[in-house]
Amino acid sequence: MIPMGGSPSPADPRPRDVSVLVVDDSEPVRDTIRTIVEMLPGCRVVGEAADGPTAVAQARRLSPDVVLMDINLPGCDGLAAAEQILAGTPTRVIVISVENGREYFRRALQAGACNFLVKPFTPESLGAAIRGAMGEVAPHSRQLLVVGAQGGVGASSLAVHVAARLHAAALAAWGETPAALELLVGEGQGVPVVPYREDVPAESGGLVVVDAGRMPPERLPRDATRLVVLEPSVASLHGAARYGPPFVLNRAGCPGGLSREDVTRALGSAPAAVLPEDAAVREAANLGRLAELARGPWHAAVTGLLAELGLLETEAPSPAARPLLRVKGWRLVAGGDRS
Repeated sequence: MIPMGGSPSPADPRPRDVSVLVVDDSEPVRDTIRTIVEMLPGCRVVGEAADGPTAVAQARRLSPDVVLMDINLPGCDGLAAAEQILAGTPTRVIVISVENGREYFRRALQAGACNFLVKPFTPESLGAAIRGAMGEVAPHSRQLLVVGAQGGVGASSLAVHVAARLHAAALAAWGETPAALELLVGEGQGVPVVPYREDVPAESGGLVVVDAGRMPPERLPRDATRLVVLEPSVASLHGAARYGPPFVLNRAGCPGGLSREDVTRALGSAPAAVLPEDAAVREAANLGRLAELARGPWHAAVTGLLAELGLLETEAPSPAARPLLRVKGWRLVAGGDRS
């Protein structure tokens, strides 16, 4: 059951269903989406609309939890309708479209949408999008938090790459919208991007990598593994001292920057990994081209870090296969010792 905000009435302790408004100018498509939504546990369709003005009116009248909004609508397009809805109702909008382009994704994000799905989509992808819109992270017992010591700088690139490298159950966003982080992830990576909630139950499940950005030290979960990303600057050193080890020195070797030895002397702990300066890495991450990160010195350094932390286990490949990577059971304590 998808959790909802607020508390159920004393007479009915069950959480209420997530209410969904379906907006598409094609009746057969609306019927298909309705069928999918009503197959999802804890979801129900409360209304439909075939054009932009009707969608706005229905959203204001019904106050659905989630609006599934097609882009190409008569009257006014779906993005304009989404802006009007979000300006007046506390709902979430997931944009749906047959167009599969990053520019559409950016326009949807600018309109305030929390996610973007390309038609046709599977029930699994729609269910994950709705859960993400409602702020649900799949129950799990393992979190890897990637924190940026200098105001969050460098955390997203490393978190995204680590999540893809470990085939994480999810990549959680803290301090920025999941849709913004989705731009960084790129398409086809197979790692759902969801909001981060501090009240995630500690139950068995998959690893969740958290782009913790500039999460304050006092808000870091005590039972979560963390990596503190330093930029090669004095300001980053001051920030890292507030978090403590393990540290990852990013952009090592840039002119005038800090070295491994500088970090060790200043913080009393050697970096767990040193990631080389590579302008191509920053460009690839910012454009969501993660395939370009899967090679070169930066990738090798990240892989070495994950192996050192006990997160990767390799098996000898068969002649027709590459090495298999599996997430191991692990826990990292300050100083780099594993248990």
